[in-house]
Amino acid sequence: SCSISKNNNLCSKLKEENLGLMARLAYQAELEDQNNFLRAALGLNIIKERKASDAGVFNVQFTPEGHYLLINKGALDGIKKDDVIVSSSGILIGIIDSIFENYSKVLAIDNSDFKTTVKIISKNISGIAKGGMGNVYIELISQNDDISEGDTVVTSGNDIFLSGLIIGKVTKISSENGSL
Repeated sequence: SCSISKNNNLCSKLKEENLGLMARLAYQAELEDQNNFLRAALGLNIIKERKASDAGVFNVQFTPEGHYLLINKGALDGIKKDDVIVSSSGILIGIIDSIFENYSKVLAIDNSDFKTTVKIISKNISGIAKGGMGNVYIELISQNDDISEGDTVVTSGNDIFLSGLIIGKVTKISSENGSL
């Protein structure tokens, strides 16, 4: 409850933000309904929600190829190889690489063995994100594409990952003449 007069401005902002988020959720639900209708009309499978399981990280391994995480869920908890690991805020962490009885090893997105299809939010630009030496690089993007530092990169949904999982923000742009 927002009853202290000092905090009225803060309370008003929080209420306004809450209403904005509720509107976005309603809009997202409408888009999901439209998507399911169109998928059914085109004879495509309806994408089912995936089962979530809470897990905790108890170790991080730094290797020349990138990071591995150890989580406290394993085969006894129904974890399977290539299960997708996402933070509670929708940020892609990695995929299950190895499973043991009570824990699992996660291949983090900055690992050189990791790759996924991605897109730049609010732009019609797609590419492939690859991990490497503690970073994530986007490849197969045309030099003519309008990419800016600060652009948000998300999964495109064209592989095992759901679309819209946050990969990160563009921090540096580099190119070689005559190549993608």
